[in-house]
Amino acid sequence: MPDIDLATPPPGQASDDPPPRPSLSAWIYLGLCAVAILQVFWQPDGWQVIAVVLGVSYLALEFTRTSGVQRLVGYGLAFGGLALGLRAGQGGAVLLDGMASALKFQLVFFAVAWMQIPAKTSPTLMAARQFVLDQPAGRRFLILSYAAHFLGAFLNLAALTLLSDMVARPKDRQLKDRLAVALMVGFTSASCWSPFYISVTVVLAALPGLKWVDIAVPGLIMGMLVVAVTALIDRVFVRGSRPRGAPGPKVENANWRKLSLLLGALMISVVTLESQLHLSIPVVLAMLAPPFAVIWLFISKGRQHEAAGLPRRVVASLPGLRGEALIFIGANLFGTGVARVLDPAAVAGLLNIGAWPDLAKPLALAAFIILAGGIGLHPVVLVILVGSVLPPEVFGMPPMVMALVMLGTWGLSTTSSPVSGTTLVIGRLTGESSFRLAWRRAPLYTLSGALVVAVVAMAYWKLIDPH
Repeated sequence: MPDIDLATPPPGQASDDPPPRPSLSAWIYLGLCAVAILQVFWQPDGWQVIAVVLGVSYLALEFTRTSGVQRLVGYGLAFGGLALGLRAGQGGAVLLDGMASALKFQLVFFAVAWMQIPAKTSPTLMAARQFVLDQPAGRRFLILSYAAHFLGAFLNLAALTLLSDMVARPKDRQLKDRLAVALMVGFTSASCWSPFYISVTVVLAALPGLKWVDIAVPGLIMGMLVVAVTALIDRVFVRGSRPRGAPGPKVENANWRKLSLLLGALMISVVTLESQLHLSIPVVLAMLAPPFAVIWLFISKGRQHEAAGLPRRVVASLPGLRGEALIFIGANLFGTGVARVLDPAAVAGLLNIGAWPDLAKPLALAAFIILAGGIGLHPVVLVILVGSVLPPEVFGMPPMVMALVMLGTWGLSTTSSPVSGTTLVIGRLTGESSFRLAWRRAPLYTLSGALVVAVVAMAYWKLIDPH
C-alpha cells in the first residue's frame, strides 16, 4: 500500500480453480465504486446518502473480519471526526462530505485489486523476478531497490510478492535485514510519483489545484534519488568492503521489451485520459484497470482461459479491502471534522510559522511525518490533517513544494512504522520483529531519505518555482 499497506494483500489469486462466488459485501463494495465513478459525471440529489449507506453497510458486514488494530484506528478516527463535527453543529455535513471525499480512495484499491491477479504469474514478470533474484553480492541492494521501485510503481503489492524470495533466501541475519530494508525502501519510494499508490491520490486531494502530471517527473526524480542515496548509505556504513560476486545474469531482450511495452502502455493511457478528459487519477485507474487486466491475460502465454473468470475473481476479492476502506474512510471523516473546528490562521499563529526561515519548513514537515510514522500514525492521517489545518498558503510554502515533501516522506514513514502493512509483511518474510526492522534497521535509511526529500523540495522551490 500499499500504499495499500494497511493490511495483507487482497486474496484474489489467479488459478485454474473455478472463480469463487462473490459475497454480499463484495457486491456492495462494487456498488460503492460505481457511485464513485458515476458521481464524477452525474451528481443527482442524494448521491452522498447512497454512498454513506453503501460504505456503512460494507464496513458492518466486514466488521468481525477486520483486525482489532484496524478497528481501533479506523473507528477511532471516524467517531473522532463525527464528534468534532457535532461540536461545530455540522455532524451530518461531516458524515456526508467525509464519505464523499473517501470515495476516490476506494477506486484506487479497486484498480490495484484488478492488477494483482495477472501480475502474480506473468511469464514476463517471472523473468524479471529471476534476474533480480540471481544478482551477486555488491549489487543486490541497489538492483532489488530499483526493481521494487519500478515494479511497485505499476503493480503495487504484486511487486512485494514477486520479489519476496530475495529476502527470504539468505541465512545471514545482517544480509537478510539489509535486503529487507532494500525491498521496503524501493517499494515505498515509488509513492513519490506512481498513480497506483494511494499517496498520490491523498496528496492531490489535500492540495487542490495540483494534477498528477505536475508531480510525476519531479516525484520520479526524487524517488530515484532516495533509492540511490540509501544504497550509498548501505554500501558505506552497513555493508562495508566485501568482495564482489560474479557478474549477474541477463534477461532476454524480448522479455524487457514485453515488460516495457506492457507497463508503458498502461502509463500512457493514464496520462492521456487524465490530461485529455480532465479526470482524476482514481477515476482513470478504475476505468483502465479492468480492461487492461483482461487484455494482459489474453496476451500472456497459456493464460487466456483465465480471462473469462477474472471479473468474478476480482469482485470476490473485494472484501479483502476491508482494512483499507475502514482506515481511509475514518481518516477522511476525521480530517473533515478537524477542518470544521480549527482555524488554520490560528494554528499557524500558535506555531509562529511566519517567523520560520524557508529552509526550516520542508525539514520540519518531513521530520514531523517521519517521526509520527515511527510511532504508528499512518501518513494518510497526517497528510489529511496538515492539508486541513496548515494548507500551503498558511504554511508559507508553494503547493508543489508541500506536495513533494508529503509524497517523499509518505513511503519513508511507512518503512519506519512497526505497524504499517509493508513492515509487517517484510517482517513475516524474514522472521524478524517488525519493531526491530522499523526502529533498529530502518532509521539510518529513512532519515537519510528524508533529508534527500527536503533538499529536493527546497531545490525545486528556490530554483524552479522561486515565487
